[in-house]
Parts: sequence; structure tokens; C-alpha cells
Amino acid sequence: MKNNHKISITFIVYIFLSVGLFSCKKENKNPPTLRGVYTISKLVQQTVSTPVTLDSNRNITINTLVPFDSLVINGSLNGVYAIKGQNLATTTKVVINGMSIYFNPALLTDNSIILTIPLNAPWGPGQPSKLTVTTLYGTATLDFGINQPAPVITDFTPASAPSGSTITITGTAFDNLVSVKFDTTSAVVVSATSTKITALVPNNISIATIYVTTPGGTAKASKGFGLTHIIYDDAIAAGWDKLLAYGYSGTTVDIANTNPVKRGSKSIAVVFTNTYGAFEADYNGTTINVAQLGLTSVQFAAYGGAGYSGQITVALNGNYTSTQRFYVNLVPGAWTTFTIPLTAFGSPTTITSFILQNRGAPVPETFYLDDIGFK
Repeated sequence: MKNNHKISITFIVYIFLSVGLFSCKKENKNPPTLRGVYTISKLVQQTVSTPVTLDSNRNITINTLVPFDSLVINGSLNGVYAIKGQNLATTTKVVINGMSIYFNPALLTDNSIILTIPLNAPWGPGQPSKLTVTTLYGTATLDFGINQPAPVITDFTPASAPSGSTITITGTAFDNLVSVKFDTTSAVVVSATSTKITALVPNNISIATIYVTTPGGTAKASKGFGLTHIIYDDAIAAGWDKLLAYGYSGTTVDIANTNPVKRGSKSIAVVFTNTYGAFEADYNGTTINVAQLGLTSVQFAAYGGAGYSGQITVALNGNYTSTQRFYVNLVPGAWTTFTIPLTAFGSPTTITSFILQNRGAPVPETFYLDDIGFK
């Protein structure tokens, strides 16, 4: 029994010493050193610091793709990175621009720390652009900043306004604003914060796409400026989804045509296959009250396509009487924007439909529509 007891104690001491020696061997008590920060996902978007010329009127900063395992001096929000160096196994804290950043201890090694930069990490002028790693045995720091995220336009008001009027654009990451443009025309900026911009509508703008450019990139408004009530702007607006060809024969309609387009990425292609062909959009939403919305005219862009050689009749609310209809001449191979006062249609008090009908032109006749609405 005594011999067995001695053997047991000897075995326990052996195990204890082995574990202790192993632990001492695994834990490096030297202070940390940092080699740099590297991309860890296959492709991580990094902001190019040099503006790129898109055309003669616009210079913007764009995002380019950085290959896997590239050394970077700036990171992007929500980007995944590896901090590489030595003696990192006992890391207790990682701080970027004063914010403690979570890292997964299970992925921690003596040579790397894997982390994701959170969406609320601080960035921009005034930040120290420093990354600090603290271990049980010391602290190491290197220069590392966070890129300004791309701006986002959530809305703008009013939807339509004359030149010189003030427009308010709301969104996020408008810091360090570079420009506000209506298509390629620069607007005068009255004031700007991180979430709101006020600017003046440039001269000779009837309908346009609004762009906001910052060092983080360029944001494009999802809707077009220039129409108070929209029927079509790259897609049929809610309430206007009862389209023509349901009520007329001799017409085909494609509401997702991609060439040609006036603005945006899509237009409506209309083909009249008989002399009575028509395009009609009927409204089935809440009543469109002309006075309440301050509407004064109907506006649309049209392009004369293959076989076009005649006039188009414009009508509202299904009224074709001689005093409440209007005729337009489409230009073959070119976009024309038509703005017709509501007085030409008998000054309706409500709007229920928008109609374009063939006016005796030979068929087949093709034309395209874009940016349809009221202002």
C-alpha cells in the first residue's frame, strides 16, 4: 500500500510539473510587436485616395478591390482584418481611434489577431488614426485609420422646385462634402452636416438625378428630382400598376426596357401595331388632388423609335374631347421632354389616368417613355 501511495504521489507531481513546464513554454512573456494590418477576406473594399475622372464634369473618389492578404494603412467599416506581429497570444485589448474592438479569442495566435471593424467605429478628421494592442506583457501601437464610409441618400424634399429654390437632402455620411450635383450640374451648397444638406436647384433643371460626393464615394438618389407626383421613374410607381395593354389591342409595352433610356437604367418601350394603339396608365391609389399637391403640369420624356413618323395624342382621365387633349411631335432618335400645363386638359381637379394614343401614323410604330409624372 505504501509503495502504491508513493507511486500515485510521484505520478501527480510529474503531471503537475509537465503541465507547468508546458504552460511556461507556450506563453511568451515578451512585449508585443506589430508588423501591420492585412486584409483577411478574399476581397475587401478599400477607398482609393486619388480622385478618378468619370467625365469632363465630375471627379469622384471610388472604391477598388484589394487582394487577399494585402497590407493596408486604413480599414473600412465592417471589414475583416488580421493584425500581424509577434507575442500576441496574451492579447487582452485592441483599440482603434479610442474604441475597444472585439476580437475572437479562439482565433488568437502568437502572430495574429482577427477582428471586424464595427459599423460604429470612429472615423474622420480629428481622430488619432492609431491602433493599439495590449497584452499581459506590454502594449504596441501603429498608425491605422478608418476610411469614411460611402454616403447614402435616404430622401430629398421637395420632389420638384424651380431653379434657385432650396432643396433638403437627408442621409448618412455626408461629412467632408465635396459636391452636390443634379446630373452633371453642380449645385450651390447652403449648409451641410453629417445627415442633412441644403442646396440650391441649379438653373435649367427640369428633371435630374441627384448625386452627393464625399471622400467616401458618391451616392445616387433612388428617385428623380423634378416631379411632385411620379408615374414612372425606372419603375412604375405604386398605384399606377394598371397599364395600358390591358385595355387596348394593338399595343405592346415593356416597362423594363434598357436602351434607350433618358435617365437612370430603364425606360418604357411602346409599340403600336394598329392605328388605334394607345399606352394608358390608370391610377388606383389614394385620390390625386391637383390643388392639394399644387400640381400645374404633366411632364414626360419621349423618344421616337423605329418606324416613328407621326404625332401622339396626350390625354388625361380618359377625356378625348377637342378642348381637353394635346398633340406632341416626337423626335426620331432623340429624347424630348414635354411639359404640358394642366389647363390644356381642361384644368382637372383630380388625376385618374395618363394616356398616349397613336394619331393616325403608319404602324408598326415604336417609341420610348421615361420620367413620367406631374409637377
